[in-house]
Amino acid sequence: MRYLIVFLLGLFSLGTNAAVKVDLYHTEVVLDQGQSDSDAEIQGMENVIVKVSGNKTALNNPVIKKALSNTSQYLTELGRSKTSDNQSVLKLGFNPRQMRELITQAQVAYWPDTRTNVLVWYVEDDGYQRTISWENVGGESVDAIKKEADLRGLPVTIPVGDFDDVTNIEPSDLWGSFLKPISEASSRYQPDAVLVVRAQSDGLRWALYDQPAEQIAQDIQSPMIGSASQGGSEAIYSMIDEVAQYYAKKNSVIMSQNSTSSSSVKVQISGLGNAMDFFAVENSLKGLPSVASLDVSKAESDSVVYTVHLLSDENTFEQELNRVGRLVKEEQDYQSDSIGADTDDTQNVSNDTSNSEVSDASNAEMSSAQPDVQTPDSVTHNTQAIAGTDSVLDVEKPSILYYRWQ
Repeated sequence: MRYLIVFLLGLFSLGTNAAVKVDLYHTEVVLDQGQSDSDAEIQGMENVIVKVSGNKTALNNPVIKKALSNTSQYLTELGRSKTSDNQSVLKLGFNPRQMRELITQAQVAYWPDTRTNVLVWYVEDDGYQRTISWENVGGESVDAIKKEADLRGLPVTIPVGDFDDVTNIEPSDLWGSFLKPISEASSRYQPDAVLVVRAQSDGLRWALYDQPAEQIAQDIQSPMIGSASQGGSEAIYSMIDEVAQYYAKKNSVIMSQNSTSSSSVKVQISGLGNAMDFFAVENSLKGLPSVASLDVSKAESDSVVYTVHLLSDENTFEQELNRVGRLVKEEQDYQSDSIGADTDDTQNVSNDTSNSEVSDASNAEMSSAQPDVQTPDSVTHNTQAIAGTDSVLDVEKPSILYYRWQ
């Protein structure tokens, strides 16, 4: 019985790789000679954004670019170490919630952290013989696969190269794409997908079987085919990028701004004389470092109310607003704030309440006799909804910022 338990534990240890949860928010940057910590922090944040989104083009997003100029807002961990050849390494950790909010504000796709685990068979032809790369042997090819897969947040498993592996599959099986031995040799690892790579001095060719290993032999689904003409590690980087891009596109989602707790604030700007003023105000707001995006909540002939989604806290945003030359802050009391933030629904409820008081003299007398009676629940509810909070409005903090364009 004891030996049976040990045997079963061994099976389970090989079968726990599928659907891996990836650490997206930690990264390491090897410092080049003369590279500053601030540059390394930017590089580290870029690494995390690529892992979270699954897409290198996310770094071209204007909201992302703006956030990269203020990495300290997102950075939560900072450490140092050395490589085996004594190079300095900066270890960085970023706030998961804030990074997801940034991805949401930028409207960049989010690749969830539970990801497809890919078993990689790598066979190389050096002109004399063909050999399989194993985990327990290592080598440049294995290191390059693991390094690039880690940067892209793609979970990979390299076959260990034990007795079962070397007896279950031959290099010729992989080179010839013989499905039955590939399926049988891969099944013990229980991967979500299998990547077969055939490398030569002038590049490599690969086939991705995006299905459980036991289904490969049934030839139900055609593999995804690719190639890279570069040599050495560059070809491997290109291949891993393409595979990661495939899974990111397949599994990513665009998160609604309502699905996160990203910070936002309402701003009313009055004194707008013409369309050019409206455009100038909008461009001024979009250009502020703390602004991710903005939506028009309400527009009238000479004023506009924006919902501004922030990359920073509200105080920082307000300081930036105060430095915009043509904007002048206007102080408003609590009652004015409530009026400025209302909608037609709120006004209708207020009008209905007034009409009810006129038609019912007793209610009017009661209202005049009790001046401290609270606003009806429906009015309070509507005002809170517009203010964007579930709690009672704080008298000390206006629900909207007021500015005049001069």
